[in-house]
Amino acid sequence: MKIFTLPLLLLILSACTHRSISNPELLKQPNTPQVKYAKKDLKVFPLNVDAAQSCYTSSAGVNTTRTTCSNKGRLNTITNVFKERGLQAVQAQKGSELSAPNLSVQTDEINWLLERITGLGNIITLGLLPMYHYEDFVVSYKDPTTNVDITEEVTITSTTSWFSLFRTMPEELEGSRAKYKVEENLIRKVLDDAKVGK
Repeated sequence: MKIFTLPLLLLILSACTHRSISNPELLKQPNTPQVKYAKKDLKVFPLNVDAAQSCYTSSAGVNTTRTTCSNKGRLNTITNVFKERGLQAVQAQKGSELSAPNLSVQTDEINWLLERITGLGNIITLGLLPMYHYEDFVVSYKDPTTNVDITEEVTITSTTSWFSLFRTMPEELEGSRAKYKVEENLIRKVLDDAKVGK
């Protein structure tokens, strides 16, 4: 039994994850309290939206998995951020889409092969080499009528190795919903810079 204790302990330590963010300001809550507007007080705001889909793989039975992709959650976030500004974001009508503002929310992750290679190195070395993962969030807002063109990007990086035990991580990055909060705050920042709803 003692033969398995050390490798098992090292494997457990190799699973410690450290996350970091390229712009820590996006972890903070908004400075001003968000106003709750009644639906009747919202101003209609035509908008072209390009929101990336998120895909999830779940078990659908014995030896069967199902992958579901949707951008519904991301669209709900965009709608809620506009509501905070007293605006009801609606899809621009055909014919007016060229003059309507465009909001793009995209994500980009590390190449799966590179992540698998670093993961294999992490397992082979029992956590000495880190497994590496990153996710980029890119938000762009363009308004052809006012010539506003703003793009902001943030990267959340995670490394898994036993060295992560000795590194501190912001509390806000520990939760499972941290990246969603960062993305929401990035959308707020871009709309603030563009002075949308102000």
